[in-house]
Amino acid sequence: MEQALVPNVQQPINVNIGPELGAGQTYQGRATFYDAANPTGGKGNSGYDVPSGGALVGVTAINNVQWNGSEASGAFLEVSGPKQRAGAAPIIVQVSDLLYERADGLDLSAEAFFEVAEPIDGVVDIEYKLVSPDDSFVTPYGYSIGQGIVVEGIPESNPYYGAIRLNNHRNPVDSVDLLEEDGSITSLERGSDNRFVLNTGTPISGVQDLVVTDIFGQQVTLNDINIASGSDADVITGQQFDVI
Repeated sequence: MEQALVPNVQQPINVNIGPELGAGQTYQGRATFYDAANPTGGKGNSGYDVPSGGALVGVTAINNVQWNGSEASGAFLEVSGPKQRAGAAPIIVQVSDLLYERADGLDLSAEAFFEVAEPIDGVVDIEYKLVSPDDSFVTPYGYSIGQGIVVEGIPESNPYYGAIRLNNHRNPVDSVDLLEEDGSITSLERGSDNRFVLNTGTPISGVQDLVVTDIFGQQVTLNDINIASGSDADVITGQQFDVI
């Protein structure tokens, strides 16, 4: 009997992908799985807290091309594998980490991998695409998309180090800008750890208004955000990108 070919995670694969995730585009690659409850560094490269319990089924790491300097952080991907080809419904996962070793596909949480393939398979071919969840969709971090973008505070932030992290955005974030009183903007620099940092060298205080732009050019303004509070508290903004 002829044996089925099993994808080899060590072999290069030509998937012809660029760094930008695109709307309406389906990508092909390989899926493996990892222990998302114990990511490298304790949180994973997106810096998000580890989801609890059954919510782990909703997270993934993405390949080192489409990670794109952490721009893929928080993106929602619809994934299909062998079980979907057999009739199961696709799953939606949120990017929370970087798959250092590969330039294609995803490293799904073990819980998510089980929804697309049998764990004994180890490595499987998948298809995945970027999606914009509707307002009722609840993320692995417990918020619904309709609640708006969530600003995660950075405990190390202070008047000389203004920094935030964003989660719960319907579409991937391209940029964050500080809106000055005179209407001008100052860009926050995005780090590989998914932080947006104000690097002006001038101390800041009080609250600020931030203009957030997604990868499709949509903009929302988040008012009265303190990026130098030193708090790790979440701020639910009520502002959200439109569905693409």
